[in-house]
Amino acid sequence: MRVRRHTECAYYFNSVFGEMVHELTVWTLADRKKAGEPDVTNSFGAPERVGVVESKFKAEGGRFEYRFPALSVVVMEWGVR
Repeated sequence: MRVRRHTECAYYFNSVFGEMVHELTVWTLADRKKAGEPDVTNSFGAPERVGVVESKFKAEGGRFEYRFPALSVVVMEWGVR
């Protein structure tokens, strides 16, 4: 899990599982409007403003880059065969 503040940032990962291709499941908790407000919340008027989005990411080898959105919490999962 990685928490990002204020700006988008790229991180490089080195996989201990070798050079094979990995498909990761990524869950991102963030402001759906991407307004850049650090204190945004859900409310009765906007009950889904902050939410989780599930996506896939393909890591093409043992070293890969992933860009974390600003003001988000990201969880990444990949299986081991």
